[in-house]
Amino acid sequence: MGKPWRGSKHNRGVAIDLTLIDLATGKELAMPTPFDCLTYPSHPDYRGLPDSVIQNRDLLIAVLGRHGFSVAKNEWWHFDYTAGVQYELLDIPQAELAAFVHKNWRK
Repeated sequence: MGKPWRGSKHNRGVAIDLTLIDLATGKELAMPTPFDCLTYPSHPDYRGLPDSVIQNRDLLIAVLGRHGFSVAKNEWWHFDYTAGVQYELLDIPQAELAAFVHKNWRK
């Protein structure tokens, strides 16, 4: 584990953990594992899954890839922005960040 004062890609604003949802129902689509489940099926190249789960995971990876993000080697939900090392460490209280997102989110 890294030293907190050095920061991570997440608090530099260049990493994100996410999944896909069905906009009609608001429910998550089937993915290989739950979030933060660090087992072999969480690896983005793991193939021992139902076809629909592989399609959902591969769609997420492809869409994020088109926007400059690469998937982590062992977490299908973690994506890094490829130019991330140049950004400064952010230290923003979560409530302040949530208020900013709520105010600026496009509906």
